[in-house]
Amino acid sequence: MRLRILLLAISLGTAGWGWAADEQLPTLKVGKDVYSKVTVTSVTATDIYFNHSRGFGNAKLKDLEPALQEHFHFDPVKAAAKQAEQAKANALYAKAARETPPPKRPSETSPPQQPELNGRAGWGDIGVRNASGRSGSYYLPPGYHQKEVPLVVLMHGSGGSGADMVNLFRALAAERGFAIVAPDSRQLRDGLLTWEVPNHPGETGEDRIHTMNCVHALEAMPGVRVDSRRTLIAGYSGGGSSAPYIASNESLFQSFAVLHGGIIPGGYGNNRVRGWFSGGDSDQIRPIEGVRKAMEQLETDGWESKIEFQTFTCDHAPTVAEMRAVIEWWLGK
Repeated sequence: MRLRILLLAISLGTAGWGWAADEQLPTLKVGKDVYSKVTVTSVTATDIYFNHSRGFGNAKLKDLEPALQEHFHFDPVKAAAKQAEQAKANALYAKAARETPPPKRPSETSPPQQPELNGRAGWGDIGVRNASGRSGSYYLPPGYHQKEVPLVVLMHGSGGSGADMVNLFRALAAERGFAIVAPDSRQLRDGLLTWEVPNHPGETGEDRIHTMNCVHALEAMPGVRVDSRRTLIAGYSGGGSSAPYIASNESLFQSFAVLHGGIIPGGYGNNRVRGWFSGGDSDQIRPIEGVRKAMEQLETDGWESKIEFQTFTCDHAPTVAEMRAVIEWWLGK
């Protein structure tokens, strides 16, 4: 079984709710699904988040039985308003990423895909496609051909793209000299963008395959040599849960990071590398306590390596300070 992470930012604001943290339920029915040994971790205007006998889950309050909707104070009007606020936040993030001005191109005559850069900084479409026909983006820092370069793989969030992630991190990549691979998620027939994270050991999702195909495409570019000792996979928001899953199942990775996101437990492999979780103190989409609980769940599941946790003064969009901090944690100052 695989769990789909819809790339819509999940609103987690909890102010004003009359429920007890860590409330326990013998069972929880969500549509046709029934969960047992449930511990409720948070409730919002639209969602309920909980641990259960098989892992960690969430559901829409509108899909609960009427008695539970009343118990958790579900209000359809408030839920619709929160979803509208969430959609606006998603749009602002995507707009900010798109409007970040690109650096000056090394040559206006360079072809857009996988150019012969001869060591100059470059970026573009990674050139491999997933089942939806989407691809991903890459960035190579100046002088990459002269030495092995650290590599970060960036998993985008809410309705975004790999190009958005390259735009956010490329200034740091140029400064610190690391390469970026940022795959695109797949798109469903109804237009929703989704990452797929398996929740059983040994399962391989399509997004993991596409992510590694993107990495191999970068490695195949002329002059590129990846420093296998300094490799990181980082996921933002809805892409966060992909980071520990892929890192633990691919020996390439030495670190993972989750920014303003959560986890889907169960599908982890044996490569239990060090990790990072961070979020914003005013994030209403992924409140910091929800990010902390995701980290604690990972530790409860037996993740042995050290995990760093940090809080930043920001909302759902990561700041330059947060991005710099995770890079310094990865590469050193």
